[in-house]
Amino acid sequence: MLNEHSQQDNNQFNGLLSMNNLGEFDMGKYTMKVLTGSDCLYKLKTDRQARLMDAMAMYRKEERFCDVVLCVQGIRYPAHKIVLASVSSYFASMFGQPGHIEAFTTEDIDLTKLVPCPFTMNIILDFLYTSQVQLNDSCVMPILTCSIPLLLDDLIELCIAYLRDHLHASNCVGLLLYGKQYLCYPLIEAAENYIHNHFEEIVRHEEFLSLSFADLFSVIKNDEVKVECESSIYNAIMQWVRHDPLNRRAELTELLPCVRFEFLEPSFLRNIINCDDLAPADMKHCRDYLSNVHENLTSHRYCHLPPCRAPIKPLVIYCAGGYYNKSINTMECYFLETKTWKRCADLRVPRSGVGVVSLQMRVYVIGGRHNTKIMHSLSIRQSHSGSNSFSANSDDIASHELKSDIFLRVAMSLLPITAVLSYQIDAICQLQFRNMYAGLASTILHIFYFLQFYTNLKCNSKTITYIYTYLYHIIIWIFKIGGNIVYFLYHHREKNIFHQCIFALRIIQDTIFISFVCIYKIRSYDPLICVQHKALFSVISRLEIILAILVPIFAQENLIKRTVANISLFILYDFFSVYYHLFTLRLKWALWLFVVFITISVVNEWLYFVNHQWQLCDQISTGFEFLAECSCCLLILWQFKLPIIILSSD
Repeated sequence: MLNEHSQQDNNQFNGLLSMNNLGEFDMGKYTMKVLTGSDCLYKLKTDRQARLMDAMAMYRKEERFCDVVLCVQGIRYPAHKIVLASVSSYFASMFGQPGHIEAFTTEDIDLTKLVPCPFTMNIILDFLYTSQVQLNDSCVMPILTCSIPLLLDDLIELCIAYLRDHLHASNCVGLLLYGKQYLCYPLIEAAENYIHNHFEEIVRHEEFLSLSFADLFSVIKNDEVKVECESSIYNAIMQWVRHDPLNRRAELTELLPCVRFEFLEPSFLRNIINCDDLAPADMKHCRDYLSNVHENLTSHRYCHLPPCRAPIKPLVIYCAGGYYNKSINTMECYFLETKTWKRCADLRVPRSGVGVVSLQMRVYVIGGRHNTKIMHSLSIRQSHSGSNSFSANSDDIASHELKSDIFLRVAMSLLPITAVLSYQIDAICQLQFRNMYAGLASTILHIFYFLQFYTNLKCNSKTITYIYTYLYHIIIWIFKIGGNIVYFLYHHREKNIFHQCIFALRIIQDTIFISFVCIYKIRSYDPLICVQHKALFSVISRLEIILAILVPIFAQENLIKRTVANISLFILYDFFSVYYHLFTLRLKWALWLFVVFITISVVNEWLYFVNHQWQLCDQISTGFEFLAECSCCLLILWQFKLPIIILSSD
């Protein structure tokens, strides 16, 4: 009894068990599943079905337990009804229905009408018992022909797979006709697909001429037929007609509309209209049809174009260059059939808005822009390949990193330092001469303090680049914070608590802004806003015009301009607005807040002057100027993006 097992025996027994499912245990050679009550379900792991079929095949060879004899041309084949019925619905119907005399007869069953070849019958019986068959070019067609009436679906499928793998231009038409004769639809589909993909090769073989009118019509009207030129379709039709002109020439009336003459040259149409094949009087309808098509092509009148046939080569979409915060040099292709991307060789020069054309297995990338610079260059790529490339540039093109443009690089490095240095000098002068100095120098250069984000200090060594970037922004921070401290001391001496608070906040704001700009530059974040020659000169010219008007006013009225940044901020807003269409939602909000704060600040500044230096207007103007600078700093920081990284699908 199980209850009498010792504890040690139970542990050993439990060690042999491993639970597969809930209540099912692996017992080695078999599995046990606990059912309700004391019932247990045991299942052997061995493939008993395969062993059973092997045993039945052995019994057939030894003619043991056979209960039926099949006869082909006098040769007897003992077999087992249960095996035949299990793999063929034909035999299942024969042996399973009382109405069939073969269900109870003990005489031989003659299958000579269905299987005329004894050799083929032997192969079929071997397959029924072993599920294995050896096929070749000499036996596959007899086996398939005999398997179809016997309803041996598995064997039919294997024969069709063999024929599909051995389709050729010399046999596909015959297999198509065979499939239609025996209603073998998978074979028909395989043969038709092969004809569509290799039409120009098939028309060179004799089998093509044996097509009936219905089969030829079905082929040439199909959109999936792949040809280099539509003239191949016309030539194939005429070749088919010349093979039996007496019986086939009348079919031209229906075959010619299947040719898409709209994609051929008018000269080709003129030649075939005047050819000897269409000269007989009974070909007048064909000549009229072709003349009408020719007239439509040469008169340039609108006509409905038929759909294009399937392309011979895979359809590929090329993506060259583009713009993501800056012009990029990547090139990729997308295969429509496989729905996969492939990385091609990069363009020599980053560009966007290019023109791309494909000609003779090559892809030409023409023109475009490098950020805002118009390109006059040509790049050539080998079609469907990323290995061969060639670039020809008609002018020297500056890269995005400004390596070749020394002037802009030096200017964008020196102007921010000059701006903060002038800011500190103005603060010292304000502290020394009290209200006698208006701080116009820092007003002129204040805009370049914000443009420090586009400063380029890159060199060959990353370490040296990091050091230069750190030192550069530390220098800017020292001068800017120094100027804020001096202004703070000035207002402390004047006992102006409001302006002391503003400059204390500016110290925090400038520290955060410069720190983040430095971090983004070190991490190689890409700015969305680009500073080019044209933009830089435009900023300088606008400053000169505005200050040429305002400096005499300030000098004549002896007015003290407490908010020195508004002129620069207005020009900076105009500069940022050029990129408005590229901004995200939060960048657009930052820009709108920027201009609103500037407008309120300027309005109160002029009210301050008009109302005899009304202090409330001065405080409002200064406060909103600070908020405008904050929104400007946010806009600059938010426009930084991670460097673009494109992964290949290979």
